[in-house]
Amino acid sequence: MKKLLFPAIFAAVALAQAPSSIQQSASRLDAALLQQTVAATATTLTLQPSSSQSVYIYQIDFSNCEDATGQAVAAPTYVTTTNLGGATTATSLAWVMASGGATAAGSCVQTFSVSYPTGLKSTIPGTAVTVITPTFLGHQTIRVTVTYAFAP
Repeated sequence: MKKLLFPAIFAAVALAQAPSSIQQSASRLDAALLQQTVAATATTLTLQPSSSQSVYIYQIDFSNCEDATGQAVAAPTYVTTTNLGGATTATSLAWVMASGGATAAGSCVQTFSVSYPTGLKSTIPGTAVTVITPTFLGHQTIRVTVTYAFAP
């Protein structure tokens, strides 16, 4: 009888399943929660994490538009950053923006988005990421919108 009882108990324990959770899991720490936008000339948009966190960029949207007067063709301008791939504007990400003449007055010359599905992590934790708009030419407006989160 002892010989039959042990295999029966062992089989019952081996086939038992752990209970499944019916409660929702906690929210993801890497979900993009914040958004900032800027459309002013020569302005810095600052994303400041706490000392132990990094900035994770999920999407950057650009719109380069002209007013009804229009803009004569000129040298390109640049949207620059710090702490994204490098600590300074010389080594960090930058985007070239056209300057006038590509479309009819009152329209947008460039509109595009750059997405980072898993997040683009800032280079130095606890240090702000900045996005710097250029000095606009006459009749030009560049809007930059950043979707981001702070996480370790």
